[in-house]
Amino acid sequence: MPGLRSDVVTPLKGMDPGVALTIKTEKAGNMQVHLGPEWYMKRQQEKFADGDEIEVVGSKVEVDQKPVIMATQVRVKGRSLTLRNADGVPTWDASKEPK
Repeated sequence: MPGLRSDVVTPLKGMDPGVALTIKTEKAGNMQVHLGPEWYMKRQQEKFADGDEIEVVGSKVEVDQKPVIMATQVRVKGRSLTLRNADGVPTWDASKEPK
């Protein structure tokens, strides 16, 4: 997928810097996909490069009045990276562990 780009973003004021991918889609053109905090993403095995074909599962939301996809799961190179559960709770949020 030509045009795949990884950026560091701050989704909302006061939040830690996060990693977002800008992907080119057939239907919507360029879309930004928010993955998770930069510190968390650096520890993941999955790396993204220009030309990678990826599949994103997530929810379309607005951040600063711009549409973005909040990724729940990303698949790349035959591997799957789960970022949030079905309720949207981030995998890096230890305070939300099931009891």
